[in-house]
Parts: sequence; C-alpha cells; structure tokens
Amino acid sequence: MLKIKHTEIQSETALSIYFDGGALEIAQLAEYLRERLSGVVEIIPCQASLFIEFHVLKTNSDQLMKAIRQHLLSFEVNEGNESNQETLELPIYYHPDVAPDLIELARQKKLSIEEVIQIHSEASYTVTSLGFAPGFAYLSGMDSRLAAPRLSSPKTVAKGSLGIADQQTAVYPNQSPGGWVIIGNCPLILFDIDADPITPFKVGTTVRFKPITREEFLAKGGEL
Repeated sequence: MLKIKHTEIQSETALSIYFDGGALEIAQLAEYLRERLSGVVEIIPCQASLFIEFHVLKTNSDQLMKAIRQHLLSFEVNEGNESNQETLELPIYYHPDVAPDLIELARQKKLSIEEVIQIHSEASYTVTSLGFAPGFAYLSGMDSRLAAPRLSSPKTVAKGSLGIADQQTAVYPNQSPGGWVIIGNCPLILFDIDADPITPFKVGTTVRFKPITREEFLAKGGEL
C-alpha cells in the first residue's frame, strides 16, 4: 500500500504529496483520486509525488489530506496485464550527426557505438510520468550498462533529442535547455497543442525505439 512520506504546501490553491511508492503506483492513485475528490482542479502524477491544484472556495489542504488518507485505505495497485498495455514505437536516428554525446558515452562505457545502439533499442520502456516540459515523458526500463549522470552544464537541446539521465531515458519534444546525455533523435512530432491527443505518451504506455537510417530520418521530417 502506498504511504505518504510528507506534504508540501505550494500555494493557497496547491500542494504536493510525496509517497514511498513507485511512479506507476502514484499515477494509478492519481486516476483513482480524480474520480473521488471534490473541489479539485487537477491532479498531476510525478516521479515520487502528486501535485494537486484545488478550488480554494470549495476545499482546502486540510480537507483534501483527510479525504486522501481515507481513500488510500481502499486504494489497490493494479498490476495490469502486459497484453493490455499500449505500445508506442518511435523511430530513432542514432548518429553523431544528431547525438553530440553518443561517441563519448560509448567511450566511457567501453562499448562500440553499435553496441550502445543495440542495447538501447532492444529494451522495452514504460512511461512513468510526464513533466519538465509539455510532452516530455520519463521512461523507465533502461539497461544499467548505459546509465549515465546528467551533464555538469545544461545546454540547448534540439527538438526530438533522445537522452539518458541516470537510469532513465526520454525524448525532448521541443528545443529546450537540458542536461541529459544525447544519443539520438526522433523525427516525429511528440507534442502538438492542436492534435488529439496532444502527445502520444501517457503513464503506463510501453515505448520501443527503432533505429533508422539517415535517409529515413530526413524522409520522416528530421532535421540535421
């Protein structure tokens, strides 16, 4: 059962609740609470917490915490069935043309670039949370052989960049500052405010990466 570690009041209309469970459990709890809490504007699951925004004239943080603790008593994590999970396959151009950190990562890990690509693309990943930027999905399941810390100095990261940070991987849906180790690029649009849905990612989605050639990358809209 999920247990609350501590809470933080963010403002008069928002609070964060930190748990001792995993991101997928917290995401399930968010869905569970959305159907049961009144006076709530939004519930956003994060890696280890829930961010809750509420109507100050309809409820307050004390009332919400009391209700959440009560709902936790009946909440059960759904382990799920892999056959029912959505799988999203993303094409990736793994090449120094678009991956400024690929060669250095291979050197540090004492692997060839081909081995890095094989290890990374053969794994199945799970979206554990969305955050940092619109459409940015944190993916768990990366092989520990490729684990790498964030860069010491953030830099401007190109749209579609595929990065690694510790034992997570993710694609930057738009150009932005970032400190992840960049090993490839996805040519697809992963966040579009006018699309439905606006992003293909949601918590629990299984993600696979498919290596593509330079020609395929350009044909799918990629930019060098």
